[in-house]
Amino acid sequence: MPAGTPAHPVGNVVVNARPIETQVLIVGGGPIGLMGSLLLSRLGVKSLVVDLRGRTSTHPRSRLLDAPSVELMREVGVEQQVIDTGLGPDWTEYNRWFDCLAGEEICRVPTPSFHSVRTDRSSSMPVMTAQDYVEAILFDKAASDPNVDLRFDTTASELAQDGAGVSCTIRDNRTGRGTLVSAGFAIGADGLRSSTRAAIGTTLEADFMDVFFQDVIFEADFSSHTSDRQGGLLFIAHPMGNAVFQPLDGVRRWRCQIGGFDRTQQMTAEFAENWIRSALGAEDPVPIEVRTMTEWQFQPGRAGRLGKGRIFLAGDAAHVFIPTGGLGNNTGFVGIRNLAWKIAFVLRSASPASLLETYDLEHQPVAEQRVAAGRRNAQLSGGIFRAFHEGGDTEAAARNCRQYGEYEGLIYGYELTSELCARDEEPAPEVENPVCDYVPVVRSGRRAPNLWLDESWTRSVLDWNGLGYTAVLGAHVDPGPWRAAAGAVAASGFPVRTEVLPEVDAASPYDNGEIVLVRPDGIVADHWEAGSERAGEETARLRRMLPMAE
Repeated sequence: MPAGTPAHPVGNVVVNARPIETQVLIVGGGPIGLMGSLLLSRLGVKSLVVDLRGRTSTHPRSRLLDAPSVELMREVGVEQQVIDTGLGPDWTEYNRWFDCLAGEEICRVPTPSFHSVRTDRSSSMPVMTAQDYVEAILFDKAASDPNVDLRFDTTASELAQDGAGVSCTIRDNRTGRGTLVSAGFAIGADGLRSSTRAAIGTTLEADFMDVFFQDVIFEADFSSHTSDRQGGLLFIAHPMGNAVFQPLDGVRRWRCQIGGFDRTQQMTAEFAENWIRSALGAEDPVPIEVRTMTEWQFQPGRAGRLGKGRIFLAGDAAHVFIPTGGLGNNTGFVGIRNLAWKIAFVLRSASPASLLETYDLEHQPVAEQRVAAGRRNAQLSGGIFRAFHEGGDTEAAARNCRQYGEYEGLIYGYELTSELCARDEEPAPEVENPVCDYVPVVRSGRRAPNLWLDESWTRSVLDWNGLGYTAVLGAHVDPGPWRAAAGAVAASGFPVRTEVLPEVDAASPYDNGEIVLVRPDGIVADHWEAGSERAGEETARLRRMLPMAE
């Protein structure tokens, strides 16, 4: 505190009289909070990120980044760093079930939604990594960003709002000194035990299931037993309780989630080591070094509301998942992608405050669908164990478990409904399984399909996302009038631009004579045939689906 600056107590905290002013306060510096700060920065918005922890996570926690999440990593400039931490294609093609890790393979399930290979579905590929690696990368990126102020080992309290903004007190846990913070908006990305929920008068509506697992992080060299049977998840049908081994670096770092243990007895490192050795089922005495152990419980659910006024929830503060299929953090990234641009547009006076009401309306159904899919994954995986223990058809159970590793429809084919998306008259494409199956299509409310712009697959139409609305023009559309229209709208303060597609064939989801209006988060707002408006009416047609301030 500068000399001569007065201080005053708030409760038991001495608070500096000179407050911090920022545009967005983010409570929680995990992957979702850090990504939120970076997305806001790309749009010129300053944020203050506060986290109770003294450092980023040292626990792997969430492991899978699906392709849309890696698109965000690409957007903020850390895609290759994240890819470099991943397991690669050899580990991500299947999930496998065994009687013991060194023993008989019971069955395998293909996992194309995990598989780290590039496809035409996305500009990016899934990466199976560990949350502590990703969190550290995002932290370093945010720490170097002049628009982001990171405050770890800091407690946020007394979060409140009025018509002009939000306020709270932050306390440096090392010094005990407090500072008042004022901001335009706040995002609670503070996890399962979020304190931000109370500030908007909501609670986590979760189903605390009577299912517990012991999480054990350990180091061991299992390469002689896994070199020809790699998988993102290696399930074990153990007589003492089912378990799953998860490779964290593909070399020595492992995670084992142990189920069916006696919760009345505290699990020791010695017990965990012996259990893991038994589940390995090998005669050679492989050294096992237990690093950490944590117990956790299935508790899927969602907050009753995702925002009120100027305060919003994201990530685990908004929704909690059974960790089956890597849906938790990935849904958090979908949510923060939806929210960040809306806050930025309101702060920049490009859009009215009512724009923010669409966050809850659009994202709650996405979260609900994915929470249900996580529950279903747990049931389907359990079906393989039951078939094995009861002498049933494990191959049939494995076929039924398809959606555990193939959920392209879930991550690409969801459809938002709000005033920000036009209504298509034609029905959506029919698919046999809406979780697994995806048909790329230009459709209002859906993700704009990927299209590679070069033969080497380095540039994608998805690279146009993030900074504003984009009017994507088919190759046969006269770009002149639309560039002029977009320029006129942009000059009034609303960020919109045009981009022109290369010529496409009939198999493409895009059309050479069509205009596709894409939101900053990659969602199609509207699409129409060029020439359906009169000459000179391009500006009015473009403005029709833009959430512009009056």
